[in-house]
Amino acid sequence: MESYPRQCRAGDRTFTEEIPSSIGKYCDMSSDCRVPMEYMIQSNCPYQAFCRSNKCVVACPMWEHSPNPKKSISYQVGCSNDSDCDCSVWDIEEKYPCECLGSQCASVVETEENMLEK
Repeated sequence: MESYPRQCRAGDRTFTEEIPSSIGKYCDMSSDCRVPMEYMIQSNCPYQAFCRSNKCVVACPMWEHSPNPKKSISYQVGCSNDSDCDCSVWDIEEKYPCECLGSQCASVVETEENMLEK
């Protein structure tokens, strides 16, 4: 069947592919991590996977928009350390840590620790 995750049917049984999450897994760089599908289908943020302290996390990167209303341009908010970042525009309830990940400000929404809390 055309689905995600992939599924197939044999008689009256349906088999669904299990896709392991990379959240909390060891990583050397952000390209070692994947954004889980449940985040990719949400539209409230362009979620990305990052490698933070050698563990994969999911975060919402911060963006600035051109002050000129005639230009539809967005820029990632760059940083060199956590104190450069303010995620309060997106995270109004201050539920998620705002950090400098991969030289961009991002609000960390999924870690191995908070996966265990769900």
